[in-house]
This record gives sequence, structure tokens and C-alpha cells, in this order.
Amino acid sequence: MQVGELVELFDGSGNSLPAKLLRVEKRGVDVEVCGPMTATSSPRSSIILATAMPKGDRLRWLVEKGTELGVYQIIPLRTERSVVQGGSGKVEKMEQVVIAACKQCRRNDLMSILDPMSWDSFWRLPLVSTEPGTVILLAHPDGGALSSVFEIMHRESVPQRIVWLIGPEGGFSPREADEAIARGAIPISLGNLILRIETAAILAAAVTGASPHR
Repeated sequence: MQVGELVELFDGSGNSLPAKLLRVEKRGVDVEVCGPMTATSSPRSSIILATAMPKGDRLRWLVEKGTELGVYQIIPLRTERSVVQGGSGKVEKMEQVVIAACKQCRRNDLMSILDPMSWDSFWRLPLVSTEPGTVILLAHPDGGALSSVFEIMHRESVPQRIVWLIGPEGGFSPREADEAIARGAIPISLGNLILRIETAAILAAAVTGASPHR
């Protein structure tokens, strides 16, 4: 871009403002703000993906597309059948993917990614254990029809958070699935075919985000 062109700045918390380029160099620019700050309205329900981690570049793809679809947060899970355990270093790399995806789709708030955690640690999170307004959906082949997500979003009391549990290759173990259901998770089938982790996660996010709750 050249001096004099207009750009849009965002702070990662939902605010943006227009500015004009005054100086452009390899490692930095100077800008002049030329308009008021505006705030992006948030959806009525936040979409959270608590998911096993896929291999290699497929994690990058999941993070990129999740950002584009408006996912609020990704919680990497270590489950009994997980192949990829992950660490904080991988999360730090994915944060740069989030920023780049936000620039591409003009999203002004950054999707957050928590450090990978165990199955038991997930159930101790406040958003699951103590905070009201959370609905947990379990991606499970024996669950209800995917269309039932729309019914959940049409409830008189719209949930504040929709948490999708997405299992690893081979799915959640019977113990994990039974525990999730016992804790109130609603099993939902994503179809008759076996999906990869990242495909299941993005399908879940897209269906939930497309519901007329926004």
C-alpha cells in the first residue's frame, strides 16, 4: 500500500477505526486517524469449540476457518484416544494465524485459544462447571439430528455459550461420552459419514453460526 491510502485499524477486542497512511516502511507505518471508532456487535451466543487437535497443517486450517466463522474460543482437548497432544508453543503459533484470518475477513475481535488441557480439566472450567447460560453439544454418531441445533437456538432463553465437544480420530471413548452426557451434554450426530476432526469442528461451528439467533 502507498502513502495516502486508507486502512482500517482494529484492536482485537471488537473496535475499529479508519486511518490514512502517512509513512510506509518495511517494518512499520505511520497513520493518521480520520474517523470515529466503531464497535462490532456481538452474536447473542458465543460459539466455543472444545476439540481434540488434528495433525499438522490441519490445525492451522481449523483455526483459520474457525476465525472466519466467528468462533469465540477454541479449547484444545487431550482425550483418551488423542493422537496429537500439543503444547503452549503450538498455541502461540496459532495466535498469529488468528490475526491473519481476522485481517482477511475483517473480524475485529480475536478468537482466543486456550492451552491444551485434559478431559478432566475441561469439566472444571468455570464456563462449564459454574457459569450459567452454557449449552454443551457432544458430536456423537448416535446423537440426535443436526437440525435439532436450530431448535436449541430458538429456545425462549437463548444460551449465552454453545460449547461443541469434538472428539479425536476414533471418537470419544465410551467413558468420555457417557460422562459428558451425564454432565448434561446433548449428543448430536454430524451425519452418516466419518469426518476428520477439523471437518467436524467447522461443520458444527457453521451450523450453529448459521442459526437465526444472530
